[in-house]
Amino acid sequence: MKNDTVSQMTSNHHRRAGITLMEVLIAVGILAIGLSSVVALLPAGHSMAQRSFTTDQASIIAANAAADFVTLGFLRPECITSAAPPLVYDPLGMNSGALSTAMLKPLGLFAPFAAPGPRVAPLNAYLARGRDDVVYNVPENPNQDVTNRFSAEGIREYQGKFTWAALLTRPATSGVPVGTAFLPGDDAILTIVVFHQRDPNQGPVDLGTYTAGAGGLTLPNPGAPLIPGRQNRDLLRTGAVIGLEPQAAGSYTVRRLSLASPTTDQAGRETGAFIDFEGGDPFGTTFTAYLIPDAVAVLERQVTIEGPNGYVP
Repeated sequence: MKNDTVSQMTSNHHRRAGITLMEVLIAVGILAIGLSSVVALLPAGHSMAQRSFTTDQASIIAANAAADFVTLGFLRPECITSAAPPLVYDPLGMNSGALSTAMLKPLGLFAPFAAPGPRVAPLNAYLARGRDDVVYNVPENPNQDVTNRFSAEGIREYQGKFTWAALLTRPATSGVPVGTAFLPGDDAILTIVVFHQRDPNQGPVDLGTYTAGAGGLTLPNPGAPLIPGRQNRDLLRTGAVIGLEPQAAGSYTVRRLSLASPTTDQAGRETGAFIDFEGGDPFGTTFTAYLIPDAVAVLERQVTIEGPNGYVP
């Protein structure tokens, strides 16, 4: 009897030491669920990494563009083709028609006054591009050196994924009549707008009238796409950049959206959006709003209009 009991206990012990097929299947199922969850996170992680890179690059380009704008002489009325704000420097795109186009005059920034006339287009386009993505000539022979690529005008080429435009306006509370030219010593607001993979054939899109404090925006063509081939939800979203042209007192300004929630009618058509701006509503009551497609960053700073030389305010 004792031997039978020991034999039975030993048999039970060996039976419990193994892993059953059911346990293997359960473990494989848990592992599969875990791996599928990790795989599902990879696209989102890649998207967030790309967005982080874009934001980081855009902030660097905005700071560099603001410094270039001052260094190249855009704050000196005698160096640009127009001195009546609001001024826009945007050689790679199109403005809404409400802004005066400012370009550097042909004779350079330290030359005396000359007849208005912009520099050649390739140079203006060169200035408005981010210059961190250089284009290289890669030889087929690995023993040869990689060289920089230059255009027919002798300008170093860049991929041009990041570009920028600049807006120069008076402070909203300046009280100076619209159309009055800048003079040395005047206060001004410099706004840099950075774009990523911008379509140069697509200008700002008219969004209709925006009333400060109302919190809502009604689209002029409900249900119609703002840009053919693109979803309105991808354009009019949090982080989108909006140009605001005052219909009365105030100054043209550019703001980013901190909130954008689409509104629809009973038929399901997108009729507008509830919006809110970073920093709150601008000075003024009613504005004509323009969506600025492909803009990813906005930098605003106060500057002073310069005189003919650095010693004249």
